[in-house]
Amino acid sequence: MDAPRLLVCSCPTCNNVLPHPPKRCMACKARAYCNKTCQKADWSVHRLYCKPRSTLTDHDKTAFAYDAKHRNLLVTVAYNLYEFDKLHLHLQGKDRLQFLAIAKTSFIHIKLQRVLDPPPRRENRVAFLDPRVADVTSLAKGQMSGAFDRVERRFPAFCFGYSIVDADGSYTAISSVTHPFSWPALNSPKPLKLQKTLNLVQLFERMWVLEALEEQEGRERKRFALLNPLNACGTCWMMTKGRKMAGEEVEDKWHQFLA
Repeated sequence: MDAPRLLVCSCPTCNNVLPHPPKRCMACKARAYCNKTCQKADWSVHRLYCKPRSTLTDHDKTAFAYDAKHRNLLVTVAYNLYEFDKLHLHLQGKDRLQFLAIAKTSFIHIKLQRVLDPPPRRENRVAFLDPRVADVTSLAKGQMSGAFDRVERRFPAFCFGYSIVDADGSYTAISSVTHPFSWPALNSPKPLKLQKTLNLVQLFERMWVLEALEEQEGRERKRFALLNPLNACGTCWMMTKGRKMAGEEVEDKWHQFLA
């Protein structure tokens, strides 16, 4: 899968691919680093935008939770929408600033839709709807200047804006986040095409839902066992059968994707 295009450390002087799981800023959970040294080196910039999660809106928390789960694939979406292979990959040295001029005046607008009766975990409250390149003037004035500054300081980087749309297609807010990436070498593997990437995003959404339901069921079993130690029993056969069928559905789609 696309190793050269994985997200890199948020420190602008570091080009290392992030470890898994990445080490995140404990206050905002938005920036990720290789180690504490990189985090300290980036603090002069990050402190301007670091907001404790307690101060974020519900919209921001949901958008950022979704971003954290899917950001690698969404960087590939941005790569395709900007036609990076065709228009920018060949640029070298100072010529790469041509892409900086584009990245500072636009962002990838990801529209999400609410999920009815969502499973546990905040990232499962929304589902992918539509991506497109949008003009940076679509952002609020404060967001626009902040995004402009972050893209410039963390270049090369993509700016993403997440909106949760209503049934009529309208939305009231855009939560923005900037992700630095490693400029690919000319001979690096080609990324997934846009449609395959979008299919994979939807497949992973389904996988996160199954994972959340599995964890919820495990907690309920433990709770039942504590309350009824003499009558603890296994999972209801209907729940087990339903989860098995859903897992088989995901596995089938995964094999179809690889075919």
